[in-house]
Amino acid sequence: MCAADACTWRVHASKLPQVSTFRIRTLTPEHTCVRSENAGHRQATAKWIANCIREKLRVNRNYKPREILNDIHQEYGVLITYKRAFLGREKALEELRAEPVSDMAEMNYESLVENNHTEVQACGEIHDPPQKKRVCKPHHLKELRVLHCTRCNQVGHNRRTCVVPEPIQDEVG
Repeated sequence: MCAADACTWRVHASKLPQVSTFRIRTLTPEHTCVRSENAGHRQATAKWIANCIREKLRVNRNYKPREILNDIHQEYGVLITYKRAFLGREKALEELRAEPVSDMAEMNYESLVENNHTEVQACGEIHDPPQKKRVCKPHHLKELRVLHCTRCNQVGHNRRTCVVPEPIQDEVG
């Protein structure tokens, strides 16, 4: 059925048993509505897109959503959004990561260890990232610094912590 209410286009199909094929029962081939080119398809889900692009994605992991969008339109005549192409790509990548590698899935750990006669080589030590060098002096050098007060000229404190009151200056005008 067409999404437009007044349109007479219809197709009725039923799934054949035991196979993934449909048989068309009735078809009204002409649309009486003005179809929107950007309408998209509700059935073009991320899962369907993932099934369509899985093999291409297996060969090229850098298969971009824009390329997927264009390829789906060229191959199936279906317009999809960028977001749906992106979600389909993510789903296909997730499925590809979940697939076991055929050669490694059949091997067991013991046979790999027995047949592996190579020695493990150390790659070197792993070091922490370099620490930022401090501009200020270390704590033990700060204790050796002599404080000198500019207000009372005594040693052991500075002007800010001086207890001697500041002298009053006479203003001559």
